[in-house]
Amino acid sequence: MKKNGSNNKVMGYGNTSFALSELSEELASGFDAWIEGMEEDFTALLVLLIDDDYKVSISKGKDGEDYCCSFTGKDGQKHNADVCLMSWADEPLEAFYFNFFKLYVVYEGRQLPLVGEKKKGRR
Repeated sequence: MKKNGSNNKVMGYGNTSFALSELSEELASGFDAWIEGMEEDFTALLVLLIDDDYKVSISKGKDGEDYCCSFTGKDGQKHNADVCLMSWADEPLEAFYFNFFKLYVVYEGRQLPLVGEKKKGRR
């Protein structure tokens, strides 16, 4: 794992960098409304991710009491190759849906901000 000693280094593992995964309360509060209005089923969302060159993983969290879902852009992913976005929740599908919400609703499928990345412009 790379050390994050300065603002111009990006945290990662091997060639994979980690995206910032925390959302503001305002953005996170939009999740409940989004999930209630969502019409696509799990399979359709999973196929969208796979077709968009993401690897999907769901596993138990370190403490064994929650679940971690990660989407990692494969080499062909145009915005997020070798970038991993993660979410945690008490249930595996909730972690998946929250991660999907971050990637496609909050960030609109575009380039994700990385941990340790120096911010430019307004903050």
